[in-house]
Amino acid sequence: MTAPSPKAVFINADPVAVFAVLADLQNRDRILSRVNKVVSVSPLPVQSGTVAVETRTSPLARNRHLRIETSAPPHTLTLSRRVLGIRLLLTLHIQGKAGGTSVSLEATGNAWFLPSSATQSIANGWTREMEHDLEDIRRHAEPRANPNWSPSLSGNDSPSALQ
Repeated sequence: MTAPSPKAVFINADPVAVFAVLADLQNRDRILSRVNKVVSVSPLPVQSGTVAVETRTSPLARNRHLRIETSAPPHTLTLSRRVLGIRLLLTLHIQGKAGGTSVSLEATGNAWFLPSSATQSIANGWTREMEHDLEDIRRHAEPRANPNWSPSLSGNDSPSALQ
């Protein structure tokens, strides 16, 4: 296992609202600009063991299988996937801070056939991709923290449903 690569992003919304957007597989293709389609292979709601296939806009990342390794709302969400035989884990640590939520990213990789620096480089690529995704998540979570917010995705994403 390689050393983690911690990154953090601040979102001006409650941790429950942030987690709800992170775990919203049904609307993931509407929330994330780089995702075209998501198919849940496992029953919803999202929990440990849930598997989904997302199709990304990048030709290099099409039809990516994601597995939820751990789901501890609203504090932790760990995703896993395989790239070139390398098992990657991405843990999102969600922590309430004054005025919002800090989401820190920790990516690790495990491959017996590659040097740890190469494995970590691949894991860091997933971290960079997730940092972009978090900008999209911020755009969806922050309006829900505003009392003047109005629904934009579906009828079940009201602020009261997120609490």
